Amino acid sequence: MSEGGRAGSGTVPPRGVRWRNLGVSASFAGLALAVLWASRHLPAGIASLPGPGFFPSLLALVILGFAIVHALDRGSPALPPATGADPAEIGNPSPRHDPAWRMPVVATLALLVYLVSWEWVDFLIRTPLLTLVLMRASGSTWRSAALAAALVPLLLYAMFQLGLRVDLG
Repeated sequence: MSEGGRAGSGTVPPRGVRWRNLGVSASFAGLALAVLWASRHLPAGIASLPGPGFFPSLLALVILGFAIVHALDRGSPALPPATGADPAEIGNPSPRHDPAWRMPVVATLALLVYLVSWEWVDFLIRTPLLTLVLMRASGSTWRSAALAAALVPLLLYAMFQLGLRVDLG
């Protein structure tokens, strides 16, 4: 069996990649379980009128599901980075040049800034900025990131503020 392969090819990712994937899965599962634990006392409400505990629990269950699927996945060990790296280097990137650490760090910092600025910065300003940062960090082009940064907040605003009458602050 060769090291690394495509999903469904019957090959197993290299040992280091497999442990790193399990670590990521365990981190997200832990986050989901922590959210479920923290929201256990919030009323879930009913289908037509969800309570404050409904969405945190629902999102935590979705994250937990993805974490389980990710932990069980034995497909491709890594996708080529969006940096245009030489495909020959992808199987054994040096930690210094490996962009795999960037997305979790950027996402965590961006979400932290987003949450800290909740009281001082309007939703229609902070959400496009968060979307733009996350899209660019994930390798999207400036054009697609800008389009998403313009559309996602407007759709969320229309859905929650106008449709469900939930104050987005």
